[in-house]
Amino acid sequence: MMQHVSPSSPATAATGDKPWHLVFDLDGTLLDTLDDIALAANRAIADFNPNNPKQFDRTEVRRMIGDGSRILMQRIFTASEQRSPKKEEMDQCHQLFLQRYVFQSLYNHQSRSSGSFKKRDLRLL
Repeated sequence: MMQHVSPSSPATAATGDKPWHLVFDLDGTLLDTLDDIALAANRAIADFNPNNPKQFDRTEVRRMIGDGSRILMQRIFTASEQRSPKKEEMDQCHQLFLQRYVFQSLYNHQSRSSGSFKKRDLRLL
């Protein structure tokens, strides 16, 4: 059975223990990651095809979000290339997105949260 212990809970305060793990939600439920998603999607499609300068603003990306990152990149690819992707292209494009999104999102939100982490003597590894 898992027990939730927050830094301010009575159990933590009484024992002086700190939480062992922090869980990050990077899909927009807890953090506004739309800009990170749009940036990663635009970088991924530009890296996939440097000859196609099409970029999508946050409003366009917001309309394409839903059903997961692979479907997002399928929609981005189709809008950018004016055709449906082949499986190999989709695999490559999705991988490019994942690499850029995870790094970008962790970097942005870690730097915004580092003061809060420092106050609680927590580190992001």
